[in-house]
Amino acid sequence: WTFERCQHSHYQYPILVAQSELERILTESVIGTERVKCPVWIHDMKIGELPDDGCEVTVQALEMTSDFVDHCVDGTDLSNLPLLKGSPVVKIQSKYIVGCDGAQSLVRQRLGINFNVEECLPYEFVDSHLKIKWGGLPADPSSSPKWNFMSASGRVVCCIALPHEQDCWRVICITPTAKDTSVSVVLDNNYLPLFPERDEIEQLINEVVPGSVVESVLWRMQIPLIAGVADTYQQGNAFLCGDAAHTGPPLGYLGMNVGIQDAANLGWKLAQVLRGGALSDLLTSYDSERRPVGESVVKYTTMGYKEALQAKPRSSMTFFVKHILPLAMHSACVNHKLSNMLNMTNLHYRTKNMALGDSFVWGALQPGQRAPDARLAVVDHRGTTRKCRLHQMMASPAYTMLLAVCIPSLDDGGSARASAVCSCLEVMGCSEPPTSKETIMGRAIMWLVRLAGDVVKKLG
Repeated sequence: WTFERCQHSHYQYPILVAQSELERILTESVIGTERVKCPVWIHDMKIGELPDDGCEVTVQALEMTSDFVDHCVDGTDLSNLPLLKGSPVVKIQSKYIVGCDGAQSLVRQRLGINFNVEECLPYEFVDSHLKIKWGGLPADPSSSPKWNFMSASGRVVCCIALPHEQDCWRVICITPTAKDTSVSVVLDNNYLPLFPERDEIEQLINEVVPGSVVESVLWRMQIPLIAGVADTYQQGNAFLCGDAAHTGPPLGYLGMNVGIQDAANLGWKLAQVLRGGALSDLLTSYDSERRPVGESVVKYTTMGYKEALQAKPRSSMTFFVKHILPLAMHSACVNHKLSNMLNMTNLHYRTKNMALGDSFVWGALQPGQRAPDARLAVVDHRGTTRKCRLHQMMASPAYTMLLAVCIPSLDDGGSARASAVCSCLEVMGCSEPPTSKETIMGRAIMWLVRLAGDVVKKLG
């Protein structure tokens, strides 16, 4: 199937970036490589229940010695490993802790949060970025940005071409696992699946596409086929983000994108609370807003995996995968649904939150819904005009207040129609005490009203 153009965003098509490259960009540009300590050994963790209790973690940064690397590659238990060499043991104290430590989250385990597992099958995903020469294909699949699903001999290969580099692909294979895949083993923080070598990945691909040659492996990982969602994303002063809160099969970078959305949702709320701009009650909205999204993604990405992987050669499921599914993938309706699921612009946070309230205008957007983008002509207090988009105005750490005035006017044919004039103002420092009898919000509203009135006068 082909990605459909997104109708609700200025960015209408996806940008395919290798996950390893995106992690490097975020680390260098946002966090800073000097601030990242990896790997670390967690000696102890204390998490408070009340806002004033705080959290304390005792950690130690480890050196990537050859012995340590060998143990990781071999997938052996690290709990009793006498290789804890590196920096001194330090205690880190904070008001809150966020567990972004994957499906085997130690934070989640220490909190005792239940992880509702939907599926745990004796298979593993081999997810990789490869330089590969495909064999036996009638046409070059990299000619268009499509997800390609190929199956043969009971094996499946999914792939999509990565831009900016020739013959570079994201390839996902499914292989049976030789180890015990009970939930207790797979979710154990010491469980380390063996990463496949280049020859092993090439063999998996050749079982579906004979004659393919893997020239190099740029990035790879092996993921147990497990899908689940945590019972809660918050407990006391601790929060769960990303795979620690929800995990499912890799499909169109949904897991990574949802994890980034988790962090964005929680990040600004933590910042407001820590700066004194909001009460800690604001943090409770993180679970109510983000957990339904995680549950929905896990539900739809796991749908049919068990039946398809365990189907018998002459079963109805095998017939469906071979003959019906390819036709469905070319359907405009299926293509539309898949594209909407991946672009995620239809998400909303319409929760029963008394602090949000409701709109009193019929047909208007409700609090918690995504604001649509729009082209604006912004007039400042000097009367100068500049063009921009609404989402550009809102892309800042400040509050953005919008005042819309509907103006009845006549078009060229003489019929009445309504046009809207929007005034935008970024309000900084709303949490600071006012320096006069007028509040910052009050002055902002009066400024907007005067500006809207001036615009109406200019329009006649």
